[in-house]
Amino acid sequence: MVDCRSWCVKVHLGGSYVAIVTLATMSNIAAERAFVSVAHIATLLDVSPQSVRRLIHSRALPAVRLGKSYRVRQADLTDFLVRQSTADAR
Repeated sequence: MVDCRSWCVKVHLGGSYVAIVTLATMSNIAAERAFVSVAHIATLLDVSPQSVRRLIHSRALPAVRLGKSYRVRQADLTDFLVRQSTADAR
């Protein structure tokens, strides 16, 4: 079990909690790249790529369209996760 007192975010999407993402994981992503793909976000949050695209289409998650695919700025992903987190997981 993950000890989630001050260093992780519990993500709430679509009425259920789907993932616990550590801030260290988010920092590692930031160090690696400025933009992340829909597939990478889906893997990170343990949801389908379609769920991530729904968030983008509903404008809950800002994204940039490149050709037929979307990319999300790492800072926007972090902001989204913080907004979706619950107070008890912070």
